[in-house]
Amino acid sequence: MSKKKIKDEVVEEELVEEELVEDVVEELSEVEKLQQDINELKEINKDLENKYYVAYADAQNMIKRAKIDSENLVINKISKIVEEILPALDNFERALMVQVADENLNNFLKGFKMVYDQLYLALENEGVSQIESVGKEFDPNYHEAIAQVKDDNYASNIIVEEVAKGYIFRNRVIRPAMVKVNE
Repeated sequence: MSKKKIKDEVVEEELVEEELVEDVVEELSEVEKLQQDINELKEINKDLENKYYVAYADAQNMIKRAKIDSENLVINKISKIVEEILPALDNFERALMVQVADENLNNFLKGFKMVYDQLYLALENEGVSQIESVGKEFDPNYHEAIAQVKDDNYASNIIVEEVAKGYIFRNRVIRPAMVKVNE
């Protein structure tokens, strides 16, 4: 082979190598560009994922709040109705305390007792219960002291007498018990 031919081949090989290097450099810059795009998309995806979780948590909290508000609305409405019924229940109790000798009036009182029992059972079935008082320690959350008495049979701050019954509905005091407390 002649020198010129060898030189031409070497030049040609150098040109091919340069082209290959340029191609590799182009491909590397394209790979870097694609890698940047991937990183940007990952960040966008992470941001959207965070927004999704925040929206989901907000929706769950709203559902819980709506449920609690709905339950409170029902409890308030039932409490209001029970408050309005309690004076009638008190009047039934007072009527039932009357002692009569007349048989007709006694039968009338038995009917009163049946109506009273039905009313009380209906309230009890809905979750209304009486506040226990006599013999218990005075608790201002459940009792309203209307008098203090001196009784040696009871310790200090113990309820001696219940003047008016108190009622609770689902751990909410509808009406505190009116009581007399030992000094």
